Amino acid sequence: MIRADIDIKTYFFTVNQVTKEKDNKLIYGINLNNTSYFLSKTTGVKDAIQLDDKLPLGAEIIKEINEVITSIELKYKKLPSLRKFNTDIFGMLMRLRQFGINSFKKVTG
Repeated sequence: MIRADIDIKTYFFTVNQVTKEKDNKLIYGINLNNTSYFLSKTTGVKDAIQLDDKLPLGAEIIKEINEVITSIELKYKKLPSLRKFNTDIFGMLMRLRQFGINSFKKVTG
């Protein structure tokens, strides 16, 4: 189930922190529609999973976050500053939204 507050509007997200772990894993603190989430993923691999105990993000939202973050990881040899990271995220999501692409499907009922 997609969270109602995410489903009612096109979302954007920002990265607030990145923590390096062993085995090429990173913990991303993201802010999505004014709610903080934590995701774990392998650098350069689209394998993010939600770590926090908040209502789970939908599979399509995780998929898009995965694709955006992974493309930025692959673009740079080292992780860029949070400012640069978020500038790239915003640019990618703006291009997707201009073409009417949202990662989630509106739930009707």
